[in-house]
Amino acid sequence: MVSLPSELWLRVIEEMPPTSVPHFYAVSHLFRRLSREIRFSQFAIAYTSADDPQAQPPEKAALAARALRRKLDRLTFWSSDSIAPCVRRCHISLRGTALGVGSRMPLVSACFEAIARFRNLRELRCGDMLWLEAPVLPMRALTHLTRLQIDGPLVAGFGGGSPITIAIEEFNYTALPYLRTGGFPFSFLAMLDPTRLRCLTLRPDLRNELFGGADAAVMALFTKLHTLDLVVEKADFNQLHAWISPFPAIRHLTLDIRLQCHETIVPATPLAPHLRTFTGSSCVLPLVLQRNTPHNLTIRAGHGSLLDLLFQLLSCDRASCSSITSLELSLQSYDLSTEPVRTLSSVLALFPHLVSLTLHIHLCRLVSQLDARAQIGTGHLCDRLPEVLGALPRLETATVNWWPEGARVIPDIMALKSALLASVPSLKYAICALR
Repeated sequence: MVSLPSELWLRVIEEMPPTSVPHFYAVSHLFRRLSREIRFSQFAIAYTSADDPQAQPPEKAALAARALRRKLDRLTFWSSDSIAPCVRRCHISLRGTALGVGSRMPLVSACFEAIARFRNLRELRCGDMLWLEAPVLPMRALTHLTRLQIDGPLVAGFGGGSPITIAIEEFNYTALPYLRTGGFPFSFLAMLDPTRLRCLTLRPDLRNELFGGADAAVMALFTKLHTLDLVVEKADFNQLHAWISPFPAIRHLTLDIRLQCHETIVPATPLAPHLRTFTGSSCVLPLVLQRNTPHNLTIRAGHGSLLDLLFQLLSCDRASCSSITSLELSLQSYDLSTEPVRTLSSVLALFPHLVSLTLHIHLCRLVSQLDARAQIGTGHLCDRLPEVLGALPRLETATVNWWPEGARVIPDIMALKSALLASVPSLKYAICALR
């Protein structure tokens, strides 16, 4: 057991209850060696305009210079030969940096010099920064990097150097609104190794084309990309199909539409033929369920009413609905004010093979008449929920989360749980909770 790799020991110690650490220290001589790797496994540093002495008035320049010196000394310590190999996760935030001023900020170059020495780095997160050409160089040294998250604008700064391919498994990019394509011959997908990438998260403001200059042939190379998470402002079915369908192996799809989705004619070809789970807006269900048979379906809150969901499902392929075995729904107060039992029963009737169901019921206060209707609907739903779920012959697990949020009606959770277990013969587990 002593010869086990330190990565495994680190995992054991990180998940160990704090009260057990002294006992582990007492019986294991490995603790002293591993404690260094635990203490220095995560590194974070932030830079703001207040750290730039040249940007401060004369009376504050000396103070800013001392603060900058302390951060530079800290970087020197973390990038030393004894500490740098221990760093597994790194988060840098260079707020206030701008293109062309890197030469005036020694901390910026020092950050990336330090990152280049973190040769065992697994996760790198860069926030509030411009992705200049200089940061490309450390990427070549990070051979063990598996996750890269960029929370700031990506600038076309690769023209001055040779092309680079980043071999990572997970790529999160949350600043596509600031994507500048001038002089940049390829989309950001050209930076990623298609044989390694497994998870892609993009959160753009879709006023422009999502994937820049990438075409279907480039996207088709990502044969190991199984998880795709997209958040868009607005789009139509044809646009969404063009952005997603070229990826050949999507199994887990998250798709949120912030504003609106224009329902054009649904393309005949499936969006993701190998889809297993979908999480997102109900407005895209006709597109997602077209000739697809996923098993897990999660409808996010805040994307239309329960009645809207019913209309969307009625326009979908019934075979796709029959394939769903796990369903997660959210009910808002306006759902509870308009015959919630009948609507919920109609929705659940479309999923005859449902095994697991999770309901999130939000009971926020409404105004005047709607508030009174929601109170009545809440009580009615509590009374009839065992009957509604009893119509699902294969249901084994039911989770009901109530979010009171200042509501006047608070259900009896324990009584509801007992009623569910007594009234639904197939039910094995019932979880009812106030959140």
